[in-house]
Amino acid sequence: VYVANAAAHTVTVIDMLTQQPRGSFAAGQGAVGLDASADGRRLFVADWFGQRLRVYDTAGRAQIAQVPLGRAPAGVAALPDGSAAWVAERDTVLVALVDVATQAVLARIGVGTHPFALLLDAPRQRLYVLNVESDDLSVIDTASRRVIATRPTDRAPYGAALADGGRLLYVTNQHADSVSVFDAQTL
Repeated sequence: VYVANAAAHTVTVIDMLTQQPRGSFAAGQGAVGLDASADGRRLFVADWFGQRLRVYDTAGRAQIAQVPLGRAPAGVAALPDGSAAWVAERDTVLVALVDVATQAVLARIGVGTHPFALLLDAPRQRLYVLNVESDDLSVIDTASRRVIATRPTDRAPYGAALADGGRLLYVTNQHADSVSVFDAQTL
């Protein structure tokens, strides 16, 4: 497990078998959002204050890429193969698609106010974007790279998860002490 320590500018690695920390490594000026490739070989770190996406090889904990982004990058959703990642650029009201090999932004898509958390639904080719100030969920079609739906949530959507075999989408609403539940297929 990887844990972002924004104030300490590090990421801590925890061994789940022993439930003990295995050390920390430097991760820019303020690691916030994290995600790993499906094979666990790459770790993607949104550096909030450094305004960039940092990509690390997990075996050696060495940084292999860094890509400048807009203000306050927060949530990260890595593509399963680790070739790219989506990043919420919170203060620029955009979501960026970043390519690791070229270390370039391939696309930017406008969403609701202050996008924070992201959740990739690879089987449906969708990216769910939680917009904490507009109190809604933007749904991006990852193939066409455009918003296909916007759904209201309660106040300050902050985290999301798919459940029931991907049938249900749960969204936590931080300032409402509630959870919004969506049919993931029909929204």
